[in-house]
Amino acid sequence: MEITLPKAAMVLVGLVIAGGLGAWGYASSKMEGRLASVRNESRVIGYGRGGRMPTNREVEEQVQLIAVAHQVEAQGVTVQIHTERGLGGIGHLAPQLGESLTGTTRIYEIRGTLTTRELLWSLTEPLEIDLSLRSSVRVRAEGGGGSVRPGTPSTGVSTDVHGGLSPEETGVTYGH
Repeated sequence: MEITLPKAAMVLVGLVIAGGLGAWGYASSKMEGRLASVRNESRVIGYGRGGRMPTNREVEEQVQLIAVAHQVEAQGVTVQIHTERGLGGIGHLAPQLGESLTGTTRIYEIRGTLTTRELLWSLTEPLEIDLSLRSSVRVRAEGGGGSVRPGTPSTGVSTDVHGGLSPEETGVTYGH
């Protein structure tokens, strides 16, 4: 078999196409992984120091830091806050909790654009995340109840021999 210029050109073109497709697949995988990491980590931004609710600016800064850590450029990141009554998603998953607990949830609507680059390609996607943080939980009970708010110190727990608060201490009565 003789190697001619047309045969060599066809083999070379095939290798270039295969190499290009392989490079594109590698770059695409890397870029999609980076964008997914930014979205996933932004969904779990937590409370601020001392358990307080973060501000818009603090959430924006955290999203920017997460993006930089994953080699992603975050553009036009905005955060809008609103408060909803209820327990958020957990109330739908465990309806029995809704019978005994109430509360409020602060929703942070994070919007922006994410761009990342690898080799010769770039990938841009919108950032649309609703971050939910419970701002208070209240126990529904006959004769009283209690509430828990992030960042507020607790009043303490009885350390007597029965290991908890008595009905007289809580003001809660149970049906007999």
